[in-house]
Amino acid sequence: MRINQIYNQNGEIYKIQPKNFGNILITTDKFTYFAGEIISGNICLNVIGGEFLGCILYLGFTGKEKCQWEETDTEIETNPKRVCTGKSYILQDKVELHTFESPLQPYCQYVFPFQFYLTSHLPSSYYEKDKAQISYKVKAFVQSKKFPLPFLKHSQQLMIREQLQNYNYSLIKQVTSSFCCFQRKGACYFSCTIDKSYYLPGEEVNLTIDIDNSDLNQPLNYLEIYLNHQLTLIDNQQNYHFEIENKPEQRIAGVEARGKKKLKIQYCLRNNDPLIKLQPSTKGKLIQSEYQLVIQPHIQSYSCTKEWWELKAMQIMSFKIEILQSVFENNLQLLKEPFNENSQVFQIQKVCLTDRNKQEKQQMMVKYIKQKIPLRSQIQLMQQTMKE
Repeated sequence: MRINQIYNQNGEIYKIQPKNFGNILITTDKFTYFAGEIISGNICLNVIGGEFLGCILYLGFTGKEKCQWEETDTEIETNPKRVCTGKSYILQDKVELHTFESPLQPYCQYVFPFQFYLTSHLPSSYYEKDKAQISYKVKAFVQSKKFPLPFLKHSQQLMIREQLQNYNYSLIKQVTSSFCCFQRKGACYFSCTIDKSYYLPGEEVNLTIDIDNSDLNQPLNYLEIYLNHQLTLIDNQQNYHFEIENKPEQRIAGVEARGKKKLKIQYCLRNNDPLIKLQPSTKGKLIQSEYQLVIQPHIQSYSCTKEWWELKAMQIMSFKIEILQSVFENNLQLLKEPFNENSQVFQIQKVCLTDRNKQEKQQMMVKYIKQKIPLRSQIQLMQQTMKE
């Protein structure tokens, strides 16, 4: 049982036991949203007893990111290992939904429907244990005007996906063959098109590749397709940490000398460990996860130093793609409000949640500028006095 202990101005302790008042529950229509979507939900307040007069019901939304990694500093001999950490709030705000001006009837249920827009710039949810996390939650709590701590509260985790971005679906590349350090005449041309630019983990990318090797005497031996993932972490001291990994490759037979070919290929987006799903793409302030689908041709070239023909990896073709966050998977089921006949349902409230941290920083900047303006005026006045 949770007990809130709060001290008043006289040093007396108030012990608030939530079970003596009731309980609160917040639910939303789904777990997974795109940035810019509308979140709809209900706050259910079950009143058992106690005094709610003068209390305020709040709706809050929080998004935060944190990362951590360990690196070795060669300049330090005693303890070369150090842990870098980064923490930042993406968005944090709360709004007042209802003020209890009159006593509530005991053993009654009150329902407060709500709606609010998610801002469009939110990065995708991300989770790698003990390394990088971007998390969001919506919360409801009741707080007395007399006491600073909420005595009834409940929160629900949400999964956020970034807004879909459209990148270039079609690319054309020219690949040449070399004879030692001298460029041979002719080139191999190939173009590639993918079906879209955003995918779910485990989904297949449909590629259409046109190869025109009619101008070259050497064969294009094979094409190599793989997924490149780069994870960038930034701590609060602006130290950077990069992790680059290539996912499973797939080899496709090329085309003979002076030949042409059109290929339709499917490439499965999966991790090196098939039991572990791909992490989503995200563009946070401290955590950035990016994917490139790479097509690399290998063409036969002659080396005068080694005196044999060798396969050489030439220019690559890459597509920037987005890996979407999977639908929220959890043992918890979507909670349903326990409505009953005695429930008192209030009108739906459409609220606006803003970035409170951003507003506070802007206000601090305005105060800083206002403090600087009279200081400059004083300096100018002193300079004029000195001249006189």
